[in-house]
Amino acid sequence: MGITVIGQNRAGRQNVRLTWPINSAVRLARSLVILQGVASMFDWFTRLLATGRGARKQLGNRGEIEAGRFLEKLGYTILHRQLRGRFGELDLVARDKDTIVFVEVKTRASTAAGHPTESITPAKQKKITRSALAFLKRHRWLHQRARFDVVSIIWPKANELPQIQHYINAFEPVGFGQMFS
Repeated sequence: MGITVIGQNRAGRQNVRLTWPINSAVRLARSLVILQGVASMFDWFTRLLATGRGARKQLGNRGEIEAGRFLEKLGYTILHRQLRGRFGELDLVARDKDTIVFVEVKTRASTAAGHPTESITPAKQKKITRSALAFLKRHRWLHQRARFDVVSIIWPKANELPQIQHYINAFEPVGFGQMFS
C-alpha cells in the first residue's frame, strides 16, 4: 500500500507513475511543509536585511562615483570602476601619469562607527593586493609602476557636500607576489 502520483513527462506524452510507501510519503509531505515555512521565514529575513544593505550599497556607489570625479579633477584617468575578479572587487583602477593606481573608496554617513579608513584591515589590504596583482597579470602590465590609494568620504546627507580625503600610497602591497611600487 502506498501513495501513487501519476503525471506526464517533459514532452507531455507518457504517463509517469511514482509510488511511495506511506511512511516515506508522510515524511516527504512533512519535509515540504517545513521547507515551505523556512522559505517564507527566510524571505522575510532577507527583505529585512536588504533594506539596510540597499541603503549602504547606494551610499557606497555614490561615494565611488564622487571619488572618480574627484580623481579626474586631479588629472587621473579612470580605467575601471567596480572591477570584480577572482579575488574580490577593486573599487577604482586609475592611471596617474605612468603609474597604475588601485583606489579603495570608503564612504560613510558619519564617523560614529569610526573613520572610514579604519575599516581597511591588513586582511582587506591583502585581498586588494591579490586582486591588483591578478589585474596586472591579466593585462600584462607587471612592468608598470603601481600603488594603492584610499579615498575616504564622509557624506552626512544626500543634499550636503561630502568631505573627501585622498591618501596617496596609503599602504604597501601585502602578501606574496611580484608587486612593486
